[in-house]
Amino acid sequence: LSAEDDVEAVDRQAVQQLVDSLAAAGVEAHGEIVSATEHDIAEVILQRAKELDVDPIVLGHQHHR
Repeated sequence: LSAEDDVEAVDRQAVQQLVDSLAAAGVEAHGEIVSATEHDIAEVILQRAKELDVDPIVLGHQHHR
């Protein structure tokens, strides 16, 4: 496995932990990792939220800006 695979696994785990915490609190939640260029990421996240008709919650990690 590459270092990139390790980072992706950590990201998936973080998203799943948040989804699990929200579900335990009675909040219907779905986790998804979205990839985009640095300049397009906000637009991509908002477009995906619109497609799903949901309110987005965005998580950041230390290794991401």
